[in-house]
Amino acid sequence: MQHCFGMPENNRSGISDPDSLEMRMYLLLLRLRSRAYALSTASVLMRHWQIALLLALLIPAGMPLPSLLRGLAFPVTALLAPGHGLLWHLGYAALLQGTALTWAMIQRHALSGGRFVRYAASLPVSITLRRCVNISLLFLVDSLLLVPIAFALALSFSPLGQINHLFEVVVLGNILILVLVTQLAALEGNVTAWPGILAATGLLCTGLTLSGDFIPWLLLALAPVSAVAFTFVGRSGKIRRLSAIRAPGPQTESVRPANWISPALRIEFQALLLNQPSATATRMSATLTIAVMTSALIRIFQFDGRSLPAAIIAIAVIAMILSGFYRTLRSIHAPMQAYLATLPLGRHYWAIRDTLFVALLGMVPLGVLASPLLTHGILSIWTLIGLILASQTLLSLLRLPLIWGGRHTVLLSVLLAGTWSGAAMAAIH
Repeated sequence: MQHCFGMPENNRSGISDPDSLEMRMYLLLLRLRSRAYALSTASVLMRHWQIALLLALLIPAGMPLPSLLRGLAFPVTALLAPGHGLLWHLGYAALLQGTALTWAMIQRHALSGGRFVRYAASLPVSITLRRCVNISLLFLVDSLLLVPIAFALALSFSPLGQINHLFEVVVLGNILILVLVTQLAALEGNVTAWPGILAATGLLCTGLTLSGDFIPWLLLALAPVSAVAFTFVGRSGKIRRLSAIRAPGPQTESVRPANWISPALRIEFQALLLNQPSATATRMSATLTIAVMTSALIRIFQFDGRSLPAAIIAIAVIAMILSGFYRTLRSIHAPMQAYLATLPLGRHYWAIRDTLFVALLGMVPLGVLASPLLTHGILSIWTLIGLILASQTLLSLLRLPLIWGGRHTVLLSVLLAGTWSGAAMAAIH
């Protein structure tokens, strides 16, 4: 009888061992989720093999090893560069986390695990085990994003680079933890984790700007503790049965805004994050990238007369990118027109709220651009407020070509943005 299941009698007790069962379930879930991710990713690569080939050809050949290591590690080691203030460190850390978050959200459906996840939701699997599987899978997903951190660590232990201190190695560990926790919180819909992530980012950046032998180390020690505590303890007992990643389907509702958000804003928020998460993440990442790069360009210009035109052109480009949200929101409202007609709402109810919602999203990159313009005296506070209001006006006007422009939408948008840029430069000068 002991051989009926292909296992001797003296090994039966190992089957009922809770630790052994947990480990087997962990390996099973990880294997199935990894297989689903590999199949989904392979399907995408087969459809877009030209892009993958082009990216492979862009890898420089014949570059010396030290230069190659420094180039690959630069996105991370730039955060360790001296001579920057707290605001710069916060902006760059937000850019790193935003890039990692975008990378994970773009692959949200591939990370879901397929239909098996729906069955796994009925299994008596602990939340800790689910999160361990999610983190292990994120290590696989972030293999490309972890390359700069890996090469930065390699530089820290070699004479090729400039970072060869334990402090910088600890900073790199903090960055890795923040990246994983940020992605995990977004994929799980863990709202209570974000205060800990924001606090950890602030502690890390403050530690990078301070000098001394005790306070920076203390802040670097508190940063990962804050992020991990809010993520793994903050929702203890309150997290949903399948708290992590659900399979794509009509029942998907992984993003739930807080109850204090108005219903209209909640509809718009979910329309962007649930219906087109990839396009939304790409647009927001593009606008933040343009804002950060323009801020860096203004520093290269040493805040001279070229800085303001560069900022105005960047604002116009950001407005054109964000205006694509109007089309997405309009396509979401279209199937509900018959139902919305029965509600006591004004004729332009959704048009006004869509415009205000996109304007709210536009304040994020505008805040990044406004910082160097104000802190270095390029613009006064009132002139800067006027420029922000003018940029929001441009963003509102760019809704018109998307609705009535037809085939000439791009041309009309470029003409409108170009006219606004010229008028803004002339008005300020």
